[in-house]
Amino acid sequence: MSRHRNVRKLNIAEELDDDYGDDYDDYDEEEEEPKNFEQPNQYTDKSTTEKQKPVEALQNKSPSKNEQTKQNLAIAPTVENLKIDAGYSKDRSDSKSPSRALTPKQTLSNLEMAIAAVPKYRQEILSLIRNLCLVRLDLLTTIFANIKKLKINFLINFPWKCLTSKRTRPEESKSALNLVIIGHVDAGKSTLIGHLLYQLGNVDERAMHRYKQDSSRLGKSSFAFAWILDQNEEERSRGVTMDIAKTSIETPSGKKIYILDAPGHKDFIPNMISGATQADAALLVVNSTRGEFETGFDQGGQTREHALLVRALGVSRLIVAVNKLDTADWSKERYDELCSILSVFLQKRTGFEFVQFVPVSGLFGINLVKCPPTDHPLAVWYFGKDCPTLVEALDSLPITSTSTAEQPLRIVVNDILRTSPTILCVSAKVEGGHVETGDKLFLMPEAIAVIVKASSIDESSSSTSQSSKNISPPADQQICFAGDQITLTLSGNFEPDSVYPGNVFCRGGTELLHPCQRFLARLVTFDIRMPILRGAHAELFVHSLRVPCVISKLISIHPGSKELEKKNPRLLPRNVSAIVEIKTEQAISVESFNKNKQLGRLALRSNGETIAAGIIIDG
Repeated sequence: MSRHRNVRKLNIAEELDDDYGDDYDDYDEEEEEPKNFEQPNQYTDKSTTEKQKPVEALQNKSPSKNEQTKQNLAIAPTVENLKIDAGYSKDRSDSKSPSRALTPKQTLSNLEMAIAAVPKYRQEILSLIRNLCLVRLDLLTTIFANIKKLKINFLINFPWKCLTSKRTRPEESKSALNLVIIGHVDAGKSTLIGHLLYQLGNVDERAMHRYKQDSSRLGKSSFAFAWILDQNEEERSRGVTMDIAKTSIETPSGKKIYILDAPGHKDFIPNMISGATQADAALLVVNSTRGEFETGFDQGGQTREHALLVRALGVSRLIVAVNKLDTADWSKERYDELCSILSVFLQKRTGFEFVQFVPVSGLFGINLVKCPPTDHPLAVWYFGKDCPTLVEALDSLPITSTSTAEQPLRIVVNDILRTSPTILCVSAKVEGGHVETGDKLFLMPEAIAVIVKASSIDESSSSTSQSSKNISPPADQQICFAGDQITLTLSGNFEPDSVYPGNVFCRGGTELLHPCQRFLARLVTFDIRMPILRGAHAELFVHSLRVPCVISKLISIHPGSKELEKKNPRLLPRNVSAIVEIKTEQAISVESFNKNKQLGRLALRSNGETIAAGIIIDG
């Protein structure tokens, strides 16, 4: 398929033909008005006492002339005549004309009219349809298999998804909290999370013994817990995390937390941004060692920049782990000093809605899962219900994803797992809507038509509780909802280098995502050393996308900043809010913030520093 397909001219009717076959509405060739239909309950045998013949016998028997005449009169109406929504999109409950909204009872009545064209199969079909309308997802595969067995082409080719109600997350299922770990290099992030995994039982003793032996052999025994996450040989030899490490934990209360361990070195800020765009909350790890905290927090350190970035990318709740407090002899004065400095910056300067501090030692595992023993120096001043462990603090974070199943489908590609000319396997996150096996989607911005062959929630971020594992559908048949980290296997025609992180899957028709090459954005500039000029080049970060861009226009400095509103300013100084136009070399998959928050947040970097962040207001 051409990669330059004009996606603005996609026709939803043609796409339905592609989905369900060219003949899915062939039964509507004769132009009969729906008013000619009798009610379905009138299509019964003349003798109510006559025993119904088997379906197999009815399939092999040729209909008589009278039966043919009756069937010709009973041409099924089109989907439009039945007033069945041809998409799987929005409910009609908010229609200006309430009488136009379809109730389940009305929908079932319309379905009965539709199957009147094949009265001999009425009982079998009606039973199948009723089961389907109950939205029993675990029976859906069986129902469709029975329809194929009966060889009823009318139902095989019918647009089934327009008959089912909007998918909702099952009650026994629960969303996972996506948590990004941030902080300056050598703050102890990987060691802290590795020790947390070990104490929660996610790492067995044999594996832990191997990590300790291998790290001691290289003279890096203190890195043993960090090696649980840092599997790359280069990361282990250099002693720094270079890419996003993914894992998950389950708290004692049962909350699932999907962890994204971000690199702290300034050279890997782009990888850190990739993790931050997927997060609902953040854990900031700071090194309380005297001199080390000041290095990470002052100009040039990543503590300050990481906090500004995650807030600009939509994270509003933050846990601060004051790590390595053992190096300060568990001093309450040092802990209070760091809390005071960070509180002013994080809440007043950066604007986090919720910040909580927890003293810990990642290396020794103090105050991670269990409270310190009574004879420990920390227990002298840190105790009581207002002094939680790290796990208790994480457990208190609410799951407040801004993406919902009611939004149009948006799936952001985070990583390419496997690719071939006809098969694609990706790691992705659902940022709106829901997806399941068999869905026909488009990969934007190239508009490559694909079919979902398998969809499953990532094993490490599965939202299915322990109690529901026995009744869960097979992994490749799961329905994935907004907020889920997923793995997708798709079929299509893929050209080399046509798929990359930052691509977005969507449906066609009214849910289509239109790529753009130029858009308006509201920015807030950071503590930049040089002002931003019109025509300035920068690197644009939106969700998992990273592309070069040009700030083509400076439209205004917005009210509420330090300066009064100014039209067409010559430059943008530090710490101001402004509206600008951004242009990219190629069309990209973004959306305005009011349509999808995750696809509408952005950050700009230039010369190794973050210069601004903001939202897309018009694309």
